[in-house]
Amino acid sequence: MRECSVEKFTPSHFLNHESTKKLTAEGFFVAANCELLDLARKRLKITAEGCSVVAVLIATVAFAAAYTAPGGSNQSTGVPVLNKPLFVWFVTVTDVLCLAFSLTSVVTFFSILSSPFRFKRFQAYTS
Repeated sequence: MRECSVEKFTPSHFLNHESTKKLTAEGFFVAANCELLDLARKRLKITAEGCSVVAVLIATVAFAAAYTAPGGSNQSTGVPVLNKPLFVWFVTVTDVLCLAFSLTSVVTFFSILSSPFRFKRFQAYTS
């Protein structure tokens, strides 16, 4: 990730200059954009909550599908109706992939929900 910072280009004796309201450049930026940070925090949390609910539902269905015989079972013998080796392999692989991807997205959305929202964290994604 490329770091883009004003501090790299500013002479060191200008870094701690203060305005008439006794704010440095970073303090002025934080004061001017705190409402924007709150709005971004609220929207990101709402989006992550909604997406995590959907991801958990998909993971639940994938988990249930992994233990269900495709096509049902024969009533007299109890053997699955669709017992072809290639089909069983296909169903197993797709169930594993679906479960892995949905649980990965659940972990990702929960990490978004539990992360602190600070200006320093947002600064890394602006460049």
